[in-house]
Formats: sequence, C-alpha cells, structure tokens
Amino acid sequence: MYQLSKIERISSHKEIQHLFKKGKALYVAPFKVLIIKNTDSNNKILCSVSKKKFKKATDRNQVKRW
Repeated sequence: MYQLSKIERISSHKEIQHLFKKGKALYVAPFKVLIIKNTDSNNKILCSVSKKKFKKATDRNQVKRW
C-alpha cells in the first residue's frame, strides 16, 4: 500500500486554506482535487469528497482511499 511521506502530506490548517484560495481545481465525480505546483518540487494535492453524495464520514474516507 502506498503512503505519502511526512513532507508530502498537508497537515496544517494554514496550508489547506492556501490550497483552497490559490490552488487549481479539478472536478472528477465524486472528487474535487486541488493542486498547487511549486518550484521547489514539493507539489501539494488535496482530495475532497462531497458530503452531498456521501453522507457518512466513513464512506467519504473510504472513497478517498480508493
């Protein structure tokens, strides 16, 4: 199973806010993928799943893991 390293993970609230404000969005049902390309080769990616389609948090988490 593939896992992201600590450097690749987005952990701070500030980074997530920055990603939503400045990142490019890509919609692929049921995902919303936000991407920021950096020059220092540390690209940031955030994947979210709509609460409207998947009501339970466990279902949303499972879809994101797929």
